[in-house]
Amino acid sequence: MKDPHCRVRGEAKSRRFYTGRIMNTVVLVGAGASFDCASLAAPVDDRWRPPLTKDLFSGFHRPEFASILTKYPGAVVLAPDLAEKAKKSTFSLEAELRRLTDHSDPRIQAHCMDVPRYLEDLLSQVSHQYTAVPGAYLRLVTEILGECGHATTFISLNYDNLLEQALTRFDKNHDYDSIDDYCREGRQAFVVKPHGSIGWKLRVGYEQLDAYPGMERVVLPKKPWQILIDHGIPIGRPQLYPAITVPMASKSSTDLVCPEQHLSALRTRCAVAARLLIVGSSCLDEGILRVLQQSLPSNILITLVGTGDLEDVANRVKSVFTIREPYFEVFDQGFRSFLDSDRFHWFCRGQR
Repeated sequence: MKDPHCRVRGEAKSRRFYTGRIMNTVVLVGAGASFDCASLAAPVDDRWRPPLTKDLFSGFHRPEFASILTKYPGAVVLAPDLAEKAKKSTFSLEAELRRLTDHSDPRIQAHCMDVPRYLEDLLSQVSHQYTAVPGAYLRLVTEILGECGHATTFISLNYDNLLEQALTRFDKNHDYDSIDDYCREGRQAFVVKPHGSIGWKLRVGYEQLDAYPGMERVVLPKKPWQILIDHGIPIGRPQLYPAITVPMASKSSTDLVCPEQHLSALRTRCAVAARLLIVGSSCLDEGILRVLQQSLPSNILITLVGTGDLEDVANRVKSVFTIREPYFEVFDQGFRSFLDSDRFHWFCRGQR
């Protein structure tokens, strides 16, 4: 029986399962995936449910979030405007922060420097307080890596580390103690985080880490803190600055925070990928979409998973990729429901 929650953009005339070979798969996860990452296997604390982008700066119904926000005066100044703008479906946090970072008023630039600090604090708490077992991510990982044996590249647009927690639980060899671990050669799963992550740091104002023992394992290498100086942003005393979102990136709309070697690994795996799964993303990220557009094969099978009306998102995806109709489908009942559906089973097992 056809899954009632799946709207397929065309049907292939013939279907077959790939067996006896390693399949390369790319999985892109956005805020909607972490928002829906829990399961019945472990309790959750809904006060710390991973926020969607529209909720990052809206503390009215999330007092725990508001209490963290108040620790960062610059973020407090910008939060009212960001909260209103984030209501729009076309809002891109990275694009807006890039605009603020490049603002002609140095006071706004300085305020913007507090936003990554706030985001790292907030999403560190979310990552550790919401649930001990991110069950939906764990089901995804177990099926794709374990049951099907795919070589998988996860692209996480999220700053939390819930996906990494699931990967480490599934395979203790997939740990993330250093930047190099994210795309370490020989691993079945690579993780690319284009906009950075909690725990990633930039070395700002000094070159030695003697004052921070152990931090050399998590510092993002070879990212120029000089950019902050070039922008005229006061950095104060030497510090480790969160490598999150764009104030530390360049003015280019396609420049990404993660190391170039991660992007190189992504391009290499994309070139031989058979399918792309997009979960919980509005697909407004110009930089990473351009990388995928340039790297993925033209006959890639794309499955888009989200909630509600996904027509605008689907149109954005189709505008980026040259998609032949049998190779694109949409599932509109959310991440956890997708994992229970026939479509997930077929996606993982290579149905064409």
